[in-house]
Amino acid sequence: MKKALSQLFVRILDKNIRKEADSACVGFGYQPVMPEAVKKFKRKKKQ
Repeated sequence: MKKALSQLFVRILDKNIRKEADSACVGFGYQPVMPEAVKKFKRKKKQ
């Protein structure tokens, strides 16, 4: 059960990181610099 929960947690985090890597701050506030480790999750732009 512990292994199944950890795999679920990893899948949820992976989807969240991919979503956040391709989005920007919608507010007028400060957007922190994205770490290099997250940049590899960005989608490639179609040309």
